[in-house]
Amino acid sequence: MRSGLSLVVASATLEDWSIHDEVVRLREWGSDHVHALPASVTEWIVGAAATCSLRLDDPSSRVSRRHARLVRTSSQWSIQDLGSKNGVRIDGIRCEECVLEPGGEIGLGGITLIAESPRSIALRDYVARLLGWSPDQLGTVDHALRSLRLAASRRHALVLHGPDDLVPIAHGLHLRVLGAERPFIVCDPRRRRSEGSVRVAANIDRAVPAVRAAAGAPVAVGFGIRTAADARRFSAIADGVVVGSALVDAVAAGSATGAPERVAVLIRELAGAMAR
Repeated sequence: MRSGLSLVVASATLEDWSIHDEVVRLREWGSDHVHALPASVTEWIVGAAATCSLRLDDPSSRVSRRHARLVRTSSQWSIQDLGSKNGVRIDGIRCEECVLEPGGEIGLGGITLIAESPRSIALRDYVARLLGWSPDQLGTVDHALRSLRLAASRRHALVLHGPDDLVPIAHGLHLRVLGAERPFIVCDPRRRRSEGSVRVAANIDRAVPAVRAAAGAPVAVGFGIRTAADARRFSAIADGVVVGSALVDAVAAGSATGAPERVAVLIRELAGAMAR
């Protein structure tokens, strides 16, 4: 465990969540209590009754005797509410029937079960390695996993906080949650510029498509654009350009009375180059 490291939600469709392998077990929230799903059975009854295939001991007594049914079709499990008093909740939303997805939280009365697959189990192990393996950290790890799913669904931001360089950790989470095919971008003015930096003009051809894919939005760039040739080159790659210091220099290049005309000429040159 890295001392002082914590994962925090800053402020959830799971279109970017890349973990879609088969659910193999249900784990009770904040614990290591696991219920393995059988490969040879197509139906399980879940509830408080002793005759249930999966018997849940709910201290709040809000789990019905026959609360829900787990059904396996092909390589997929789904859960169906059996008319229970308190219902079935998936990620906090009440539903009558729902397919189980890795990482999904299943609320039954006062108990929350987490659907887990081999890949989501590996992700939990990675997060536990960061936050700690001790029993008092189990709930913290599950909160962190929830934060990762919310971030992957683009409902919440994910903030990493700690004394160490968190870029390797962020990259490790990126690979496990979003996959290696999605771009991973570091944009931090405090970090040393390197040949692979997105802030180096030579990398503009690769950097802009990566930022656009990550953000899902138009991208405007401003890497020292001063001439019509600069504007033409960057506008062919990006959705727009940002001009700053060149305008300031045009203002300061001569008399104050001539500044508006100098700025207007520069803007016409840049706009004309971008329009071609």
